Order: sequence, then C-alpha cells, then structure tokens
Amino acid sequence: MKRVTGFLAAIVVCVPAVAQQMNCDCTQIVGSCEASIRWEPTGSGVSQGAKLRITSTAPICSKVSYYVDSTPYFNILSRGNTDEDSVFGTKPFTAETLSEIKCQVCRQVSAVRPQQESTSSPNQESSPYAGTWIGEQRNIMGFSHDITLKLQADGNKVTGTWTNEQDGKIDGPHRFTGIANGDELKGSAAGMGITLKLVGDTLQFRWLFGSGKMRKQ
Repeated sequence: MKRVTGFLAAIVVCVPAVAQQMNCDCTQIVGSCEASIRWEPTGSGVSQGAKLRITSTAPICSKVSYYVDSTPYFNILSRGNTDEDSVFGTKPFTAETLSEIKCQVCRQVSAVRPQQESTSSPNQESSPYAGTWIGEQRNIMGFSHDITLKLQADGNKVTGTWTNEQDGKIDGPHRFTGIANGDELKGSAAGMGITLKLVGDTLQFRWLFGSGKMRKQ
C-alpha cells in the first residue's frame, strides 16, 4: 500500500508511502473495479479524524483513489481486497470530506494469495497483537518521531509493516516479522531487532537505539 502525506488547512491525512508495492505494478492498469470506503470518527477537540476501511471488488492489486476535501490520495491493496488507514486532523470527518472514489486494477507481478475481508483466521482475530498500533519513539539522542505498526498473526508468528514519520517525512513501511511468547513479541524491522511487550492497553518496545510505546487504534 502506498503512503503519501498531505497537509490541509483544516485536516491532515496520512495514507500509506512507498514507490511501488512488490507484487503490484500500478504503472500498468489492466482493468476497473468498484471500491467502497467505510469510516468511523476518532478523537475529539483539536485532535480529530477517522478510521478508513477500504474494500475493492477485485481480489488483489486494486488502486483506490479518492479525495479528502480537495486533495487527492490513493491506496494500493497489494495483499488482498481490503485494507485500513487513518485520517488525522482538527475538524470532524464527515461524509462530505470524502469524495470521487475510483478503483483500478493494477498488473500483478508475483503470486500472492489474496486475503479476503471475510476470511480472517481465528488466530488473527484472537491475537492481542493483530491490528494497527500508533505511538511515538524516542532515540538515544532524545529525538522523537511517530510510529505506525500494522500487524497480523498466524499462531505465534506475527508479521506486518513498521512506518516512521518525522516532520512530515515518512520512512517505510518496513516489513516486520516476529514471534510472540505470551505478552512479549520479539521481531525485527529494517534489519534491526525489536522487543515489544504488552503492558495494559499499550505496546511498549525497545531496540538498540531507542524505545517507545504505542496504543491500538
């Protein structure tokens, strides 16, 4: 899934930022599809937004484009027919905020088994790690930046993506892989070992150059 970041006067939208998904080539459009975006409001006061649930009628490699206010964004559904994203801003997200949804099918360049919305495994649903986690990391020099960790679980094997954001610049998403043992998850992302631990409703983590914590969205 691609991520771009847009800054609006009233709302800031962060959607997934990589040049291209490995298994989908969206420089070659091979068909059309239908897409829907469900949303639910989040936050209050000066920090508001919404969770987006994007679903396509194509089984994989859909490029879903849409507008938030007057700014264009898109997501590439590279692992199945559905994905999630988040919107953050300073005003309520309404039906009028989202418009002009368009769906195109990109050429699939590798064999990835589609993950349909209706076929979530019991292991994934019951895992406390599965979902989207958002928080902050502080490195050993005292600098901090935002973290987004998206995870899915198959038994004790946990995989997903790790994305860093600082001053509007996005690093990632990097592939995350790990093994869960109770309330501890040991894994790696971008070639670095990371230890994560469930503490109440937070996921605290540490690595060689820093530490931080996240909460599930």
